[in-house]
Amino acid sequence: MPSFEITDDNGSSIAQAGLGSVESADVDLPDRSLPIQNRQLRTTSTLDCNPGTWSSTVTSNDIDASTSEFNISGSHKTVDLFDNCTVFVMELNGQITADLYWTGYSAATNDFDSTSFAVTFVNYSTSYSLTGETSVDGAFSGVVIGTTTTTDWALSVSSSATNGEILTSETTTSVVKNDDDNYLSAGTWIINGANDTSVLTTVVANGLEISINGGQATLVEWSDLDDF
Repeated sequence: MPSFEITDDNGSSIAQAGLGSVESADVDLPDRSLPIQNRQLRTTSTLDCNPGTWSSTVTSNDIDASTSEFNISGSHKTVDLFDNCTVFVMELNGQITADLYWTGYSAATNDFDSTSFAVTFVNYSTSYSLTGETSVDGAFSGVVIGTTTTTDWALSVSSSATNGEILTSETTTSVVKNDDDNYLSAGTWIINGANDTSVLTTVVANGLEISINGGQATLVEWSDLDDF
């Protein structure tokens, strides 16, 4: 249940911060579970934390044993569990599950017809001395065909910026980005706050149209966005 209230004063910055969901989905998280690790079946590793614990379980169907090439269609799943795990200066807690599926792999071109991914957060939090704590629950998913990535999400987020209070964010139409373009080409998402407050963001040709609490939409041009 959202507990942070969205106002005219904070709505635009909240909407622009929501671009972080798009950037993570489009760039960071799919890469972390690509099948280049060449692991088959199921393995569990304990990784370094000081202090705390971090276990990572990989379940994969990556390789055709007869050819030592990727399967034409395959899957790769990583489950990371953190318990007060400190890596450098960041403390991690909770669980992240990353699923990757692909079809149409060609050894000749080392490419795929399509790739789909899903990332799920359960009681996941990060704490960093410079930026404070961020907590995330929920999931996002997407499909990559050629150079186009289509992404959807439904997340519950709190951070030091919201004084630990909760906002929810979800796509109402899928967000689309082409690798050849500098900016998004389509998509709509809504961030909901306490007391039926919300900010609706719509991708248009020259930027984002942002409507706070059902008010008149205002345009923020791509060149004016700090986070994209």
